[in-house]
Amino acid sequence: MKSASDDELVSAKKFVNERWNANLLVSHANTVKYGQLIKDLENAYTKGSNEYPKTIDKAHVYFLSTGPSRLINQSAMTKA
Repeated sequence: MKSASDDELVSAKKFVNERWNANLLVSHANTVKYGQLIKDLENAYTKGSNEYPKTIDKAHVYFLSTGPSRLINQSAMTKA
């Protein structure tokens, strides 16, 4: 079996670190605000479609672009 070069190890560590941080952001997101979005990601994954963001930047943009959960919006509308 061939050993990985130093460059390959650095690249692999960077790849794993990016994925880890993106998953941490998603898994620790405010479930009241983003619960439905997280459920949608989980459901898609169990159906074989991995839609989880691959970098922390993409995870951040995902939450900013999709906005808070529809449940929050519906709750705010019923109070008005």
